[in-house]
Amino acid sequence: MPKVVNLADAGSKPVIHPNFEEYMRFNKYNKSKENKPPTGGLTVEVRDGNIEGAIRIMKKKLQNDNFFDELRSRTYFESKGTKRREAKKAATRRSKRNIEKTKEKRDY
Repeated sequence: MPKVVNLADAGSKPVIHPNFEEYMRFNKYNKSKENKPPTGGLTVEVRDGNIEGAIRIMKKKLQNDNFFDELRSRTYFESKGTKRREAKKAATRRSKRNIEKTKEKRDY
């Protein structure tokens, strides 16, 4: 933790600020992260020591975040052109599927 020093007398020894703790508390540049809880990320609450249930909930949250899909895609390098082609194929499949659904609804 930095010390606030009174440099009024250049020739004398540095003196620690008399209200050091108070000074650091209200100093807007003192951004200590000691008392702050971690921000972001997924959190899962373990209830009544039920770890299996907490793991199941965590897996579900990770699935909804597409975490496993991203892991799978990052296992090897994929160029921009390959990503673009795959996205285009997926869009074509979606549009064909939607056309088939509308045909079914309208009894073609």
